[in-house]
Amino acid sequence: MIRINYGRVQRKKIWGFILILIGLFCGLLTLGCFADDDTGFGIFFGVITLCTIGSGYGKIKAANNVDRYMYLVENENCSVENLAKIMNRPETEIVEELEELINSGIIINYYLNKNTMCLEEITRIYDKNTKKVQETKQEPIKKEIKVCEGCGASVDLSKGDFCEYCGRKLK
Repeated sequence: MIRINYGRVQRKKIWGFILILIGLFCGLLTLGCFADDDTGFGIFFGVITLCTIGSGYGKIKAANNVDRYMYLVENENCSVENLAKIMNRPETEIVEELEELINSGIIINYYLNKNTMCLEEITRIYDKNTKKVQETKQEPIKKEIKVCEGCGASVDLSKGDFCEYCGRKLK
């Protein structure tokens, strides 16, 4: 079962909103600079505006995707390829977002295996003799998921060749 640190998710959202507010403030400064014909400062504050709003939006978007990743991984859709298909996003974006969520401590007990490009669970076992926690990594259960061309649902091919939602035959 995937474990999520929701305290960090909330902090990520709050920082996202703060960055957007800073960006909006810089946007007002940009308008003021251009109104005063101070183009140099206007461009400077304009770049800061774009960067902070973009960064803030990215943080909020990543935090909002945590529950979606959790649901998909719980249903054994652990490969980056499957996640990208289901979420309709490029694999590189999925990898970057997952690495950020794992490295920031939001996703606690999974890591991204670079060889298989799958999320894999880390099991922590407390050894009473050594009084240390040992981590073991489990291999993921692979499922082949296809997106139905009829209704857009994600369908597990191990359950058959037909969409369980609209009944269309999958190619």
